Amino acid sequence: MKAFFKIFVLTLITVICFGLFGCGESSDSGGGNKIDKDIGDIVFVHATRNNQALDITQVDGLSNYLEYALTNQGSINCVCLDGQPKSASIEADSKNEQKKVAEIKKKMNNFDWSAEDPETDILSAVLLADKLLGTGTAKSGKKTVVIVDSGISTKGNINFMEPKTNNYLYAPKLFFEGLKTQGALIKLDNIQKVVWFGMGNVADPQKLDDNGKQGQISSLQAFYQEMFNSVGVEDVSFESVNSSSVSSDNLPKVSVASLPKYITKDNALTKSEGDSALKFDFGTSDLSDPTAANEELQFLINQMLENKGISYIIEGYTDAVGSEESNLVLSQQRADSIKSIFTSAGISEDRIEAIGKGINPDTNLSDDQMRCVVIKQK
Repeated sequence: MKAFFKIFVLTLITVICFGLFGCGESSDSGGGNKIDKDIGDIVFVHATRNNQALDITQVDGLSNYLEYALTNQGSINCVCLDGQPKSASIEADSKNEQKKVAEIKKKMNNFDWSAEDPETDILSAVLLADKLLGTGTAKSGKKTVVIVDSGISTKGNINFMEPKTNNYLYAPKLFFEGLKTQGALIKLDNIQKVVWFGMGNVADPQKLDDNGKQGQISSLQAFYQEMFNSVGVEDVSFESVNSSSVSSDNLPKVSVASLPKYITKDNALTKSEGDSALKFDFGTSDLSDPTAANEELQFLINQMLENKGISYIIEGYTDAVGSEESNLVLSQQRADSIKSIFTSAGISEDRIEAIGKGINPDTNLSDDQMRCVVIKQK
């Protein structure tokens, strides 16, 4: 046992001190994030890592839940959210509320837990929280999990480092149906309510798409909403966080996940990058690697298979070699070749519009980069 988990729990205690001693909001104060009256036992799920260095002492409303847990449970039950989630229960013997805080704080000084694995396994952490709630003592109210995390899971059955998860960010129903079929997603026995703080709050080196950040965050929320709904938990809410970051120095390192781009009319998928799989041989509409191209577009295919209301426009381009007329024809052929990947996967033709635009107007691109496609929502 090392210092990391100790820091995690001591930080929770700091938040409690803020709530109980008048420095923060209480559950019956006039502030936001009030505690619902139907809450019973609570388990907290969180870990401070280098890709999510939230200062949870500044998370609005979290102190309300911590104060409620301490007052009603006489303890803080938590799960360290890393690659190998661990649990801890910090209890106090004193009946006096202020003495409880001091006693628990003293006990935590003797803890020396740390993350053994720097990655993040959200599903395993949730399953452990569900197990902890099974030992709760509350006679009424919903058994609740409070999560403070960015949602970027990098280990286990939800792993955004792997295409089998990443390609389904925008198709969560298909993803969790697949996990159920594999027997990797089981019904939760105890969790009845989920409150999630900080979805999408990441720190360097983890990044979200600058132009599509809100879309990615909303999609992460929809992804985990579907996860909980699919295992029988309907009461799920997400709270935004306006929190400063703590220093990420010496925090456990987590792999950097590259989430698929959130495409809109104004935030197109531009495949002019030199390492893109959507590359065309010179003077033809033949893809250099059709298999790789199919894999690169899989996240859009999955999204369209799940959401019948989404349609896309594919624009084809050429380099400046040759006549305008021949390049216009070639650019149409290239757009059509990409469209065929979608239709071969079962997407209706009327949901994909292929348009040849001729010579690429971006003169800053190399010839190889000019031979590309641009995909955007209709």
